Amino acid sequence: MSISKKLDVPLSPMLCEDLTEEEQRHKEQEEKQRMTRQTISLFISTFLFSLMGMFLQLATRYGVPSTEIVFSRAAFQGIFIIPAMFLFRLSPSDADALPPTQDKDVEVDDDDEEEDMKFAAVNSFENEGTTTTTTTLPPRIIQHPFGTTKIMSNVVILRGIFGGLSFMFKFHALSTLPLGDATALMAVYPVITIFLAHIFLGEVIRPLHIVAAISSILGALLISQPRFLFGDVDGGDDVDDDSYQGYAGYISAFLENIFCSGVIVTIRKAGKVGAHTLQLLFSWMVFALSLSMLMFFVGRSSSEIVEGWIVPPAEALPSLLGTCMAAGVAHFLLNYSGKFVPATMGGLIRSSGILIAYLLEVFVFGTTPETVTIWGVFFIIMSLMIVLFQGKVDELVSFLVCQAGEYRPRMSSTFGWAKEDHRDNSNLHRQFSVA
Repeated sequence: MSISKKLDVPLSPMLCEDLTEEEQRHKEQEEKQRMTRQTISLFISTFLFSLMGMFLQLATRYGVPSTEIVFSRAAFQGIFIIPAMFLFRLSPSDADALPPTQDKDVEVDDDDEEEDMKFAAVNSFENEGTTTTTTTLPPRIIQHPFGTTKIMSNVVILRGIFGGLSFMFKFHALSTLPLGDATALMAVYPVITIFLAHIFLGEVIRPLHIVAAISSILGALLISQPRFLFGDVDGGDDVDDDSYQGYAGYISAFLENIFCSGVIVTIRKAGKVGAHTLQLLFSWMVFALSLSMLMFFVGRSSSEIVEGWIVPPAEALPSLLGTCMAAGVAHFLLNYSGKFVPATMGGLIRSSGILIAYLLEVFVFGTTPETVTIWGVFFIIMSLMIVLFQGKVDELVSFLVCQAGEYRPRMSSTFGWAKEDHRDNSNLHRQFSVA
């Protein structure tokens, strides 16, 4: 199986015809290395999001409402995003998608513009017998903050809406529910992501994906030990489940799963339509600020529905800063790497956050591991191993089928095996032989 098959980004047939066998092997090796880098970036992002959750819990102990934290987080991100959008330009391919007369900077060739020339498209034309060289630079990203085409704009805007709502519900659930309940309830989104990715992105649903998702959810339940399954184990959470805030917290956790899955799928879709990472971050910032400000005005009129904002005490400032910094870097890595990694794999990698959060509790806060939680760690690690090594499993299965002479899967097309594939498998045989 070629690496392009595994990455769900097949090489162009015309390109494959033009490449020699050695060049194609080199191209596929580069794709594999890029995939490895993006996967590592997603793990780093997941680790930083776990740090964000720790700082968030500390901030809410000082009475800072979740909607105010979302506003602070989005404003902090905007300090870096907006200047970057003024500084960087769109790629030439994105600029070509614009109408010919729209938003292109035309400058006369000059030695002082050497750096701009690296990104320029140089056109020569004759004017009254004189040849003039002009430099057509792509527009800056800030000129098209939501994309250069209609479909790109729709995807980027959806990503912003889903992301803003996801953070709102996530922060509200973490601030109103016991940590174990909130973590367990928000751990089912990998399963939702698998089916959304199949419906909207055409990604194949593999049995290994289902096993990994179930293993991840089971591990989350064993580690977090939610009260609705295990009872009040610690006796230390003083959240009133019969109150409005208690019920709203459980609803928020459920909705967070839906919108978190939507975020992962739309980021992957944004990668397919060529959206820039800064456009995705800007879209999230706009809608997160808008939604949090809306909640601010709702809180002013009815504090029973939404907590009113406060001036954060000095003791809460380090936690707020930690939340903003950790989430800012994590968010960038998620939006950048998530464009290249299949949504199904991205969701399963993100689900490892509960393992990282538990390890932080053990090594930072000195929590003593229990037998049940150790089993939970085992199931999550098993889920991650399935994700990381599914490519090798696919290669082994395909190699064994190649030995039989042809590729004739017999299972349902819903799960991606019904189509017969009579492609030349000699390249696969060579790859597996040299591995």
